[in-house]
Amino acid sequence: MKTKQYLFLSVLLSLVLSFVSCTSTVKNEDEKKITDIALELSANYARKGEYEKALTVLESAEPLSSDIRIRQNIILIYKHLEQYDKAIDTINRLYENSPQSVYSIRDAIEIAEKISDTNTARKYYQILFDRDLVNVNDLIGLLQKAKENNDTATAEKIANYAIKRSIYNKELFTLLGEITGNDAYSEVLKYYK
Repeated sequence: MKTKQYLFLSVLLSLVLSFVSCTSTVKNEDEKKITDIALELSANYARKGEYEKALTVLESAEPLSSDIRIRQNIILIYKHLEQYDKAIDTINRLYENSPQSVYSIRDAIEIAEKISDTNTARKYYQILFDRDLVNVNDLIGLLQKAKENNDTATAEKIANYAIKRSIYNKELFTLLGEITGNDAYSEVLKYYK
């Protein structure tokens, strides 16, 4: 039964794609159909472990759909397949077209850190800071890197950022105390329980 459903969805997507490629523009209804079919079909392939097929479906639909879920799913598959350069390229395109997408920013940071691409990680962390979207986990991650590099200057900047924005967290301030050797960071927590 499920094989018939996959076959039907594959044929339907092929028909929609061939029809749309014959026209000069994609109408909103057609775009929604393409998006829905591509997302469902790719999810079915991914559940079966057929990631290359899922990727093919999504990549076929990408130029015809402005729905960011298409690119987000492409990124997830690239991450799963450990094709990090392609994932970063897709994230860059997604962010250019949808700068409000925090999802893509955090993925870029995660992937950049996996492949030790400090420039890309720095670029996307800066976007988080510029847009005031940094959370406690981001700060703790940055502090752990500062600790590895014995970078007290970065730790002090993070401390100032956290205090300025009233971000008080036990792990964060404990880590700040360890990195800087300043017991005052541990003392701060006594006032914010």
